[in-house]
Amino acid sequence: MNERTLRILLVEDEADHAELIRRAFQSSTMTVDLTVVETLREAEACLAESTPDLMIADLLLPDGRGTELLSAGEQPGLCPTVIMTSFGNELAAVDAMKAGAVDYVVKSATSLADMPRTVGRLLREQQLQWEIEEHKRAEETAQAERQMLRRLLESQDRQRQLIAYEIHDGLAQQLAAAVLRFQKFEQLQDKNTKEEADALNAIRELLDGCLLESRRLISGLRPPTLDRSGIVAAIEELVRESNEQAPPKVEFVGNVDFDGLPPLLENSIFRIVQEGLANARRHSHSDKVRIELARQQDQLRIEIRDWGVGFDPEGVEADRSGLEGIRERTRLFGGHAVVESTPGEGTTIVVTLPEEAWC
Repeated sequence: MNERTLRILLVEDEADHAELIRRAFQSSTMTVDLTVVETLREAEACLAESTPDLMIADLLLPDGRGTELLSAGEQPGLCPTVIMTSFGNELAAVDAMKAGAVDYVVKSATSLADMPRTVGRLLREQQLQWEIEEHKRAEETAQAERQMLRRLLESQDRQRQLIAYEIHDGLAQQLAAAVLRFQKFEQLQDKNTKEEADALNAIRELLDGCLLESRRLISGLRPPTLDRSGIVAAIEELVRESNEQAPPKVEFVGNVDFDGLPPLLENSIFRIVQEGLANARRHSHSDKVRIELARQQDQLRIEIRDWGVGFDPEGVEADRSGLEGIRERTRLFGGHAVVESTPGEGTTIVVTLPEEAWC
């Protein structure tokens, strides 16, 4: 505050009062550019040219009342104004504050000499108010962005679900029927030569591969288990499929019981777990991964832990290893994601989601 010049407009027709205020600022630690005028019209002309940082105006001026200046100027209402009067009463003070004044001072030798202290207090209050409003605006902006992202993800989730249904009801069903018909044909076919047998086996393997791929695509778009049985069953299936592959061994603890989560939240939880598990499988070289889903008071807690090689979180780019995707999905629901890792000591990803995310 003291590092810049504070531009103050003083509107005071009594010369001795104006001089007392000028001397007070001169002897203070504040750097002030003080402009002094005596009438309402002179003050209006100054305000029309530029808006000062602060205005101090006498209530009774030769050509009007100081409160008229609160709606004057190039940018009305943007200049904090202190109203002064020699004959103060509560009604006048209330009227001045209602008009938009930030303070009301009854003139005396003490109050005028103390004007720098009064101005300093008002500027601190103004700065605090600005910071509060800025924080509020930032929160509102963040909330609006979260709502927009949530609507976008909901739309994408619905599209994925529709595509998954189309694949399941169309391609996957046709492939399954083709596999059954081919198996029946195989039973009726007289495999007289090795070439015939090899050809039939190759066709059957292709059909089996197509069927598996269609099911993988369906699961990738939106795991059917989510819609049938919920998030816990979907994670159990993910863990079971992971354990059928190469190490690490995956353990899942899901001590939660929900009456039904919003589809977007269920899908986001599943993707967080899926990405965390994929990270552990790709990078940790751990022989064990533990996934925990728990409800703690008013929060849902997701923990994915491995005992592998670990890494330095500060040395990982923000958009690498799927961590940013986990953070973004978490932030969408007003949650918090923490990645704790130390080289040689493994990695723990902890995501907490507030209760309002699923209510």
